[in-house]
Amino acid sequence: MKLTFEVIDARKLDDGDIFYCTPDFEMNEFGPQYLITGTDQIFIRDDYYDEDEEGNHSVVVNGGHIIWFKKDEKIVKLGHYSNLVRIMEMVKEGNSDMNLGPNDIHTLIDDLPGNPPDLLEGLGDIFGEE
Repeated sequence: MKLTFEVIDARKLDDGDIFYCTPDFEMNEFGPQYLITGTDQIFIRDDYYDEDEEGNHSVVVNGGHIIWFKKDEKIVKLGHYSNLVRIMEMVKEGNSDMNLGPNDIHTLIDDLPGNPPDLLEGLGDIFGEE
């Protein structure tokens, strides 16, 4: 499996995207030891948060932290969280080559008994049919 990184405008991030950036010191709060620990980090976007009158915007990342970006700020998109989870599963399964097959991209709902679920099951009762 190839991982392809791309430089994109921070506004183009989608929920679940994994990205690398150095949050702007003027727009974000850092603890007193930020110069020792650094601010370059890998984040997972959870949701859009807010925008200010100057066109800067913010997103919720890593389960609740908020990062603000300047209007045209670029970040490095590393991939999507769902693909990372699948890669971790493949390593656990012993597929160290991480060759994706046709059935390797799925979600937890795919593993539920009776999948795919019959979404129309039981509707006959509602309409008086059997």
